[in-house]
Amino acid sequence: MRGLLVLVLFFSSFTSNAQLEFSLGVKGGINYMSLTGNTPLIKHDFRKDYHLGVFLLAKTKVLGIQPELIYSRQGASSSSIYGNFDIQYDYLNVPVIFKLYLIKGLNFQLGPQLSLLVGASGPVGNPQTGYFTAQSVYERINKVDVSIVGGFGWDFLNRFSLETRFNLGLTKTNDKSTNEEKNQVVQISAGCKLFKFGK
Repeated sequence: MRGLLVLVLFFSSFTSNAQLEFSLGVKGGINYMSLTGNTPLIKHDFRKDYHLGVFLLAKTKVLGIQPELIYSRQGASSSSIYGNFDIQYDYLNVPVIFKLYLIKGLNFQLGPQLSLLVGASGPVGNPQTGYFTAQSVYERINKVDVSIVGGFGWDFLNRFSLETRFNLGLTKTNDKSTNEEKNQVVQISAGCKLFKFGK
């Protein structure tokens, strides 16, 4: 939190005498996601899904801050001696991304992300058959997830953007489990500014 406060104060002081541009837009793309914390019984691999949401960008020529609200389907493709199955966690992600513009719209991105769980499904063992079946596991999963987000982007034609980010989960998805499962997501996004105002 102290580092985030320093970034906010730096951005505020830098932009106090600068003319800001504001943009409101939509974005979406592909998630390549998995979970950390393999065990001798379960191995997690990456699988593909999607994310979709809105963003607000405030920027100068050099710096930008971009809060977002993103619906993101996460989880993993997992395998065990009992078979293969998908784990799916649905989140509302709220990243606050600080952007450093380098040259010709290219930018470096870094910031925190708070995620609220809205749905979860995964394998539930049946003691009678010894096999897993896919069921809702919403009650077992932590309702809040915290991540650090980093990546690169390209803003072009004054309206469009392409981004690649890596979301690294900092909190366990299930505090009651001995497995250290945390979210890890690679996001590839395309965005479009619908409204622009300011300078």
